[in-house]
Parts: sequence; C-alpha cells; structure tokens
Amino acid sequence: MKDSSYTNLVCASCCSFYKPGKKEEMLCGGYKFLKHHLCVSELEALISNALKKTYLRKTDEDRWIREHICSKCDFLVDGCDFIEGLPSPPCGGCIIIFRLIS
Repeated sequence: MKDSSYTNLVCASCCSFYKPGKKEEMLCGGYKFLKHHLCVSELEALISNALKKTYLRKTDEDRWIREHICSKCDFLVDGCDFIEGLPSPPCGGCIIIFRLIS
C-alpha cells in the first residue's frame, strides 16, 4: 500500500504514468527501493537536488537497477517498455534513482 508522503514525492511529482486513485495497491520497484532506504525528509532533500540534474543512462547502472529495483516492480507483470529499450520514459522511482546516480 502506498504512503501519501512517498506517493507525493515519487509518483505525483516525477512519474508520467501516475494516475491518482488508480492502482494504489501497486508499487513500482523504485518506490519500494526509495521507501525502504530513505525517510521522507531524506528523500525530499535528495529530490530537490536530484531533479535539477540531467538524466543520463549508463549501461552498468541500468543493469544494476534492472536486477535490484525493477525486478521487484509490481507493474513489471504487464511488461516495461523502458526496460525493453522501447521509446518510453522510466517510472518516477527510476527517474529519481537515475538522477541521484548522475
């Protein structure tokens, strides 16, 4: 189940797929990772800096993120165009994680 503080930070502010009130029981892998590793105040501070950075994809980081974060995504059952290399943005959780890495 989603936590409103994390949902506002990860989903509402960063995810182009987020639709309030829809699939609220499902969490992307990035959301799970960020919620498990950061408290809300840490996430707020990191996001305010991270969203100013340019998003860059790097193969080694992509592989690690797919293995450790995306593999735990509830939405992966429907497939993921981003992971499959199709022209689609990543979810909000992955956007934050990629920008933090950059």
